[in-house]
Amino acid sequence: MPLTNPTNTRIITTADKIFAQLQHAIVEGEIRAGSKLSEPELAKHYQVSRSTLREALNRLKKCQLTERTANIGSRVVTCSMQTMLQQHAAQPGLKNGRAYYQEEGDLDFHYKVIMGSHNQQLINLICE
Repeated sequence: MPLTNPTNTRIITTADKIFAQLQHAIVEGEIRAGSKLSEPELAKHYQVSRSTLREALNRLKKCQLTERTANIGSRVVTCSMQTMLQQHAAQPGLKNGRAYYQEEGDLDFHYKVIMGSHNQQLINLICE
Protein backbone atom coordinates (compact mmCIF):
# COMPACT_ATOMS: atom_id res chain seq x y z
CA MET A 1 0.00 0.00 0.00
CA PRO A 2 1.40 3.44 -0.92
CA LEU A 3 2.40 5.74 1.89
CA THR A 4 0.11 8.65 2.65
CA ASN A 5 0.61 11.90 4.45
CA PRO A 6 -1.77 13.37 7.07
CA THR A 7 -4.04 14.79 4.35
CA ASN A 8 -4.41 11.23 2.99
CA THR A 9 -2.78 11.96 -0.37
CA ARG A 10 -0.34 9.58 -2.01
CA ILE A 11 3.34 10.37 -1.54
CA ILE A 12 5.33 10.18 -4.77
CA THR A 13 8.48 8.11 -4.25
CA THR A 14 11.72 8.28 -6.20
CA ALA A 15 10.84 4.91 -7.76
CA ASP A 16 7.51 6.43 -8.91
CA LYS A 17 9.37 9.27 -10.62
CA ILE A 18 11.89 6.97 -12.31
CA PHE A 19 9.09 4.63 -13.41
CA ALA A 20 7.19 7.54 -14.99
CA GLN A 21 10.29 8.87 -16.75
CA LEU A 22 11.25 5.44 -18.12
CA GLN A 23 7.67 4.69 -19.12
CA HIS A 24 7.46 7.97 -21.02
CA ALA A 25 10.81 7.35 -22.72
CA ILE A 26 9.70 3.87 -23.85
CA VAL A 27 6.24 4.92 -25.05
CA GLU A 28 7.60 7.93 -26.91
CA GLY A 29 10.36 5.86 -28.54
CA GLU A 30 13.25 7.59 -26.81
CA ILE A 31 14.25 4.11 -25.60
CA ARG A 32 13.78 1.84 -28.60
CA ALA A 33 11.96 -1.49 -28.64
CA GLY A 34 14.37 -4.35 -28.05
CA SER A 35 16.90 -2.15 -26.22
CA LYS A 36 18.72 -3.69 -23.28
CA LEU A 37 18.25 -1.69 -20.09
CA SER A 38 21.59 -1.50 -18.27
CA GLU A 39 20.94 -1.11 -14.56
CA PRO A 40 24.33 0.51 -13.80
CA GLU A 41 23.96 3.00 -16.66
CA LEU A 42 20.35 3.89 -15.82
CA ALA A 43 21.09 4.21 -12.10
CA LYS A 44 23.94 6.58 -12.91
CA HIS A 45 21.87 8.53 -15.45
CA TYR A 46 18.94 9.03 -13.05
CA GLN A 47 21.24 9.34 -10.01
CA VAL A 48 19.41 6.68 -8.00
CA SER A 49 20.36 3.45 -6.29
CA ARG A 50 20.07 0.22 -8.22
CA SER A 51 17.39 -1.01 -5.78
CA THR A 52 15.25 2.06 -6.56
CA LEU A 53 15.82 1.49 -10.26
CA ARG A 54 14.88 -2.20 -9.95
CA GLU A 55 11.60 -1.23 -8.32
CA ALA A 56 10.81 1.01 -11.31
CA LEU A 57 11.88 -1.74 -13.74
CA ASN A 58 9.62 -4.24 -11.98
CA ARG A 59 6.68 -1.88 -12.45
CA LEU A 60 7.54 -1.51 -16.15
CA LYS A 61 7.51 -5.31 -16.39
CA LYS A 62 4.01 -5.38 -14.82
CA CYS A 63 2.91 -2.93 -17.53
CA GLN A 64 4.38 -5.34 -20.08
CA LEU A 65 6.72 -2.65 -21.41
CA THR A 66 9.82 -4.65 -20.48
CA GLU A 67 10.77 -8.27 -20.05
CA ARG A 68 13.39 -9.69 -17.74
CA THR A 69 15.53 -12.73 -18.45
CA ALA A 70 17.57 -14.41 -15.70
CA ASN A 71 21.30 -13.68 -15.94
CA ILE A 72 20.69 -11.29 -18.87
CA GLY A 73 18.62 -8.43 -17.48
CA SER A 74 15.77 -6.24 -18.67
CA ARG A 75 14.93 -5.38 -22.25
CA VAL A 76 12.18 -3.22 -23.80
CA VAL A 77 9.59 -5.49 -25.42
CA THR A 78 9.32 -5.68 -29.17
CA CYS A 79 6.16 -6.16 -31.11
CA SER A 80 4.96 -5.48 -34.61
CA MET A 81 1.76 -3.61 -35.41
CA GLN A 82 0.34 -6.51 -37.49
CA THR A 83 1.11 -9.04 -34.72
CA MET A 84 -0.62 -6.87 -32.11
CA LEU A 85 -3.69 -6.44 -34.30
CA GLN A 86 -3.87 -10.18 -35.02
CA GLN A 87 -3.61 -11.05 -31.33
CA HIS A 88 -6.28 -8.50 -30.50
CA ALA A 89 -8.62 -9.79 -33.23
CA ALA A 90 -8.27 -13.35 -31.87
CA GLN A 91 -9.33 -12.45 -28.31
CA PRO A 92 -12.49 -14.24 -27.12
CA GLY A 93 -13.96 -11.02 -25.68
CA LEU A 94 -13.93 -9.42 -29.11
CA LYS A 95 -15.66 -12.42 -30.67
CA ASN A 96 -18.29 -12.44 -27.89
CA GLY A 97 -19.05 -8.73 -28.20
CA ARG A 98 -17.48 -7.78 -24.84
CA ALA A 99 -14.52 -5.92 -26.41
CA TYR A 100 -13.91 -3.73 -29.43
CA TYR A 101 -11.49 -3.81 -32.34
CA GLN A 102 -8.88 -1.08 -32.25
CA GLU A 103 -7.53 -0.10 -35.65
CA GLU A 104 -3.91 0.67 -36.42
CA GLY A 105 -3.04 4.23 -35.44
CA ASP A 106 -5.26 4.25 -32.33
CA LEU A 107 -3.04 1.89 -30.34
CA ASP A 108 -1.83 4.50 -27.88
CA PHE A 109 -4.97 6.68 -27.86
CA HIS A 110 -6.40 5.36 -24.58
CA TYR A 111 -3.01 5.39 -22.88
CA LYS A 112 -2.53 9.05 -23.81
CA VAL A 113 -6.05 9.96 -22.64
CA ILE A 114 -5.47 8.34 -19.26
CA MET A 115 -2.01 9.88 -18.84
CA GLY A 116 -3.42 13.25 -19.88
CA SER A 117 -6.12 13.00 -17.24
CA HIS A 118 -3.48 13.17 -14.49
CA ASN A 119 -5.84 10.93 -12.51
CA GLN A 120 -3.49 8.78 -10.42
CA GLN A 121 -6.14 6.13 -9.82
CA LEU A 122 -6.69 5.62 -13.56
CA ILE A 123 -2.94 5.66 -14.21
CA ASN A 124 -2.45 3.01 -11.52
CA LEU A 125 -5.21 0.86 -13.05
CA ILE A 126 -3.64 0.87 -16.50
CA CYS A 127 -0.04 0.50 -15.35
CA GLU A 128 -0.20 -1.73 -12.32
